[in-house]
This record gives sequence, C-alpha cells and structure tokens, in this order.
Amino acid sequence: MMRYLNENMPMQKFAALTARLVNLLLAVSLLTGCGFHLREQAAVPSSLQPLYIGGPAANGRLAQAMRLQLSSVDTAVSPTIMGSRYELRLLEEKTERRIASVDQRGLAAEYLLDATTLFSLHDHDGKLLLGPVRVNERRSIFNDPDKATTTSEEIRLTEMDMAKVLASRIALRLTAYANQSIKPDSMPSSATAPAPEPQ
Repeated sequence: MMRYLNENMPMQKFAALTARLVNLLLAVSLLTGCGFHLREQAAVPSSLQPLYIGGPAANGRLAQAMRLQLSSVDTAVSPTIMGSRYELRLLEEKTERRIASVDQRGLAAEYLLDATTLFSLHDHDGKLLLGPVRVNERRSIFNDPDKATTTSEEIRLTEMDMAKVLASRIALRLTAYANQSIKPDSMPSSATAPAPEPQ
C-alpha cells in the first residue's frame, strides 16, 4: 500500500497524510498516558430491575456514581429494599493515594491512585447470589509541587472518574451474572415491581 501511495500520490499530499497519521498516533498516546479510558455507561438488564443499592458503602462516591449512571440509561433503581427485585450491596469502598516518584528536591512528582470496591448481589429475600467480588481501578497523576491547588483538583476529578469506571465494571459483572444465571421463569415472585396506583 505504501508503494502504491508513493507512486500515485504527489509528495506534498503524501507528506501531509503521513503527518496526520503521526499526529493521530500521538493524540492516542497522550490520552492513554493521561488516564483517559473509553467506557460504557453503567446499565443492568431488566431481569435485575428494580435494583436496590445498599450496604455499608451505599452513601459513598461509588454509590452516587452508580445511581446517576443507572438513572441516565432508564434503569429502575428502587429507593427501598421492599420495592426491589434484587439488592446490590456495596460492602467496601476505598481509595488509596501514594507517592510513585519524587523530583530532584525530594518532593512528590507523581501520585498513584488505587480505588477498590467490594460488592455482592442478593435476591429479594437476602440470599447471596454473587460475590463478594472485588474490583479496582488504578491511575497515575503527575504532580507539580509548585501548584498544589491544581494537583488537588486534578486528584478530586480523577477520583470521581474512577468511581464512574468502577460503576460500569460492576454493571458488567451483574449483566454477565444475569445472562448466565437468571431466567424469566426463575425471577422471585415476591419481588415483582409494585403496581401503579389508580388515577
């Protein structure tokens, strides 16, 4: 193909095309180096809905990201366990930050962020169906010791994005479980969604 381009394309056009390809590769490399991740929105199949999000970490950053993403894709999330078909229990949410490298002055030049969560899935009666399962996400952030405020804001935004990624991964695990283990005729009859009130 390169030979064909060389023989049939003027040198200026060939050079411009080559430059565009190089720039595209550089852009992809930069996005990857900055921790950019393509991901799907969190969503769970209808067989798991309505889904209640509970557990010791039900009020944390991950739970908020989970509820927001599920709501954005019209997933039925129940505010109470009684109105749910299944319960997602967020058992643990932890984010650790440590210095990955230092500069010539001995100051932090790079931070490593490690977010971990532990979750399980239960039916309407509390029976354990899946887990506990641990998922994690890791990012690195370059630090400028002379711009502490900028670094702190970048860390905050990165931690929020990490919570979104974890929410998507949990949703994928739930979907995989539902596709393999839940059949329409095996859904708990006691957990059907409440009927709408008459107008």
